[in-house]
Amino acid sequence: MTPLQWQESPQQAQPPGNRSSAVGKSDPWFAISITLIGLIIGFWLGRSRGVIRPIALGNPPTQIAVPVPKAPALAKARTIKMTAALWKFTPNVVRIKQGEKVTLEITGVSGTHGLSVPGLGINETIIQGNTVSVTLPTDKTGTFDFRCSIQCGSGHADMKGQIVIET
Repeated sequence: MTPLQWQESPQQAQPPGNRSSAVGKSDPWFAISITLIGLIIGFWLGRSRGVIRPIALGNPPTQIAVPVPKAPALAKARTIKMTAALWKFTPNVVRIKQGEKVTLEITGVSGTHGLSVPGLGINETIIQGNTVSVTLPTDKTGTFDFRCSIQCGSGHADMKGQIVIET
């Protein structure tokens, strides 16, 4: 059917001034009026309840300056080299200060060993020929015993030491 052949049915044909039926939702004036009513009511409710920010209405809020705390000076990290050989850690006593950033670099010289420091939550495996880096938590003071956590032979019980964290 071409546009020239189209004809309205008797139900659709109404004189232009006779709008007795309900306004259709596709009517553009209906959509515009609903939108405007919604905006007016929303603005009125927002303004009366203080939801709309004062700066949007021309009243800027009072600004309060809050000082930014300075970052603590970055402490230089210290690295302590340690070896794990048959039945001994060298050094077997490590002394550090509380709050100091310390990393242990443990190199396996012979055999497979473990470094267990239960008081600091450390348990690492050290394999011969490899180096393991362990960051020590230095937030609490005290003397923390460490030992080899992997059975490494007849002198295994003697493979122990201490980490001393001082104030």
